[in-house]
Order: sequence, then C-alpha cells, then structure tokens
Amino acid sequence: MTQIQLNAAIFDWAGTLVDFGSRAPLSAFMQVFADAGIAVTESETRAPMGTEKKEHIRRMLRDSRTQNCWQEKHGRPSNESDVEELYRQLAPVQLQEIDRHSRAVPGAAELFVELRQRGFKIGSTTGYSRSMIEGLLKSAADQGSNPTSPWPPTRPPVPARARPRR
Repeated sequence: MTQIQLNAAIFDWAGTLVDFGSRAPLSAFMQVFADAGIAVTESETRAPMGTEKKEHIRRMLRDSRTQNCWQEKHGRPSNESDVEELYRQLAPVQLQEIDRHSRAVPGAAELFVELRQRGFKIGSTTGYSRSMIEGLLKSAADQGSNPTSPWPPTRPPVPARARPRR
C-alpha cells in the first residue's frame, strides 16, 4: 500500500475557521429576505450553505414554500432581476454580520500552529466575495488563523498543470 504524505490543508471560512454556527451568512440572508417581505426559516436558509452567494439566493428562491411566498407578496414568480437585487442588498448586511461574527472557532489558531510546524501550506475557500472577506482575513490573522492562500469564489480555478504532483 502506497503512503501519501499530505503537505496542505484547505478550510472553508464561515463555520469552520470563524463564526461557529455560521451565524453571519444565516443572519444576513434571513434579513434580506425579510426586507423583501419573505420570512424564511433557518433550515430553508441553511439548505444552500456553501454555495456562492448569488447561487445561494437562487436556490432559496427555488424552494417551493419560499417561491409561493414570493408570488403571494410580489404577485409574480421571482426572476434573475430579483436575484441580482437581493444580492445587491445582501452585501452591506453581510459585511455587518461578518464583522459581528468574526471570532475564530475554538482551536483554529492552535491548529494553524500545529499544521505549520508540520510544514503544511494552509489554504482556504469561501462562498464570500472578495469584498466580504477582506476584513475577516485581517481579523482572523489577528487571532492567529491566517492561511497561506485565501481563495474567494471569484478567483478562477487552478489549471490542471499547476496542481501538485503526487
């Protein structure tokens, strides 16, 4: 059996490195939908967690109960313009919530120290946009959780030729 030696770890941000319970995105999405006259539940809001924020909104609007509420409130089905508008409204709310919930999860800083002592490169990924994650990166670094390479979703994927060799 061939042994594989790992030399890198990649973490998601909300709920993994910071914001235990992913309260920032949850609160922001619920607020934006409430502002549009649609009360959504935590479970409806959590269902698309981990996707890019516009896609998250699209998926929430595809939920049959949410879509029924939308049609009742707005007199028509939701469309891509609604996704764009909700996303536009999400950014400032999300920034406030990220600031409120930027505390590192217990053990994150110690894990980074341990991984670095073992020679690991540390990367991260997120559904947050670049503007949403800027302040969070500084706050996390101040708390000892600073990845070698943060990776917002707007950055293109690494080409196959640039991937590590085994």
